[in-house]
Amino acid sequence: MIISKAMDMEESLNKLKAWKEQNIGFDYNTAWRIGHILADAEFPAAMDFFIQGLDDPNWRWRDDCISFLGFHYLLEADTLRKIRNILLYDPSSNARITAASVLGKQSSLPDTALSSAVKNDSNHLVKESAFEAILVLAGVSNKTIHHEIKKIKTEGIQPNLSEVKRVIKGENINLAEDFFD
Repeated sequence: MIISKAMDMEESLNKLKAWKEQNIGFDYNTAWRIGHILADAEFPAAMDFFIQGLDDPNWRWRDDCISFLGFHYLLEADTLRKIRNILLYDPSSNARITAASVLGKQSSLPDTALSSAVKNDSNHLVKESAFEAILVLAGVSNKTIHHEIKKIKTEGIQPNLSEVKRVIKGENINLAEDFFD
C-alpha cells in the first residue's frame, strides 16, 4: 500500500494509528512513508501522535518519531525536554543519536544534555552526534564541522568537550568559559 501526498491527512493519520494498534496490516516501510508525509506537511494532529511515540516501547518507532518531530516541526520546550531525556537515558543508541541531531537543530547553547552526552555516553556514535550538534549550535561553519567529523572517523580524535573548545576557539566563537566545565 503506497499513499500519495494527495491522500487526506486525517485519513493517513488514522491509518497510521490503526497500524500502531495492530488493527491494520501493512509493512513498516509503508508506516514510515505515511509518517514522513504527515511530518513533511507539518500536520498538527500528527505532531501530537508523534509526541506520544516518544514514549513507545519500540525503539525504532521512538527513533522515527524523534526524526518526524525534530526535522519537520518547530518544537516547544516540553517536547525538547522529552528529547533531551531520550538523549540521556534511552537504552537505544539509535534513538540517542537522533535525539542529539534534533537538539543540534532545535536547541540552543548551553544544552546540558548535549554536553553530558559528549562527556558520558557509552556509545562513540552518540558522543560524535552530540559533538556535532554542539558545533552546529555554536555556529561553527559546515566546512569545519565536516572536517572535524572526518578527523574523528579517520584519525581517532575523540569527540569531547576539549575538542569542542578547540574547534570553537579556532573559529573565533566566544562561549562562556564555564560551558566547558
